[in-house]
Amino acid sequence: MKESSTKKIQREHEDAFKLANYFQLNEGIDNHFSATNPEKKNEFFINPYLHWSDINANDLVRVSTSSQPQDHPEIESTA
Repeated sequence: MKESSTKKIQREHEDAFKLANYFQLNEGIDNHFSATNPEKKNEFFINPYLHWSDINANDLVRVSTSSQPQDHPEIESTA
């Protein structure tokens, strides 16, 4: 079964965190990666408040351009 483009970008996003951690680029203040959802251009993925070595594809927070977290209702939209 072919992987959806959204799942692919989430997996690649996870890989970017793993590489950044490997090269010790993870200890700065307020660093983040973001990626546009290829299937919904008004959404993007950002990293949650976790150490980069602990982030998995399913941990990524999907946010709409209206700043509303889509998969994590516990996150305040102004955060």
